Amino acid sequence: GFERSFGFLGAAADYYTHEADATAWPCDGIDLWADSGPAMSRNSGNEISTKMHAAEASAIITQHAHNKHSSAPLFMYVALQAMHSPKPNPPVNVERYANFTDEFAVANGLISAADEALYDVTKTLRAQDMWSDTLIIHTADNGGSVSPLAVEVRGTNFPLRGGKNTNFDGGVRVPAFLTGGYVPPSRRGRTLRGYVHLADWYTTIIALSGMRLAPGSVPPDGLNMRSEEHTSELQSP
Repeated sequence: GFERSFGFLGAAADYYTHEADATAWPCDGIDLWADSGPAMSRNSGNEISTKMHAAEASAIITQHAHNKHSSAPLFMYVALQAMHSPKPNPPVNVERYANFTDEFAVANGLISAADEALYDVTKTLRAQDMWSDTLIIHTADNGGSVSPLAVEVRGTNFPLRGGKNTNFDGGVRVPAFLTGGYVPPSRRGRTLRGYVHLADWYTTIIALSGMRLAPGSVPPDGLNMRSEEHTSELQSP
């Protein structure tokens, strides 16, 4: 498990007030938690969640860098709320997308907010002299919502067929990238067109971190994408 956590436990919480969505969480109230208890003092209602999550991640990075008694590596899983529904009120960054429809402007504004959060975290890593040893895996959980039956159509997966809630490529195939000083210079700036399955990340992270499974453990259902055998399958055609 994780030593620390911050965020909401249900789904589709309000970006500012953190009020739970009654259709996704079996109770009314504020869905915002820090570690094992409610984050009572963090619910100001006027700061969007992307900034809160970026600030929390930066604080953990800084604390880790200043902990002289720990030489262990740091693993962080940052699952931002953006660009999931509901729409934030007020929306963010929509002025950058004045030529878009309302839904697309709101969605792209949230993507820009996620970009800003990533920038804040990378800036902290550099400030704490941790960038050279950092590997960032940036990916998504599903394709954009494109069905006219959906409450909000917020993306396009062209030329892929389908989208969120489907098993077509548009629903399950998403772009991803790696960055950080740990990426070998020979691998930087390259585009690979092959497939990596979500289950492969677990196996790959274990190999990259030098960790070993406990004796008798069931091997993970994934491939180590760092190995030359599988990396060669990702090369551009």
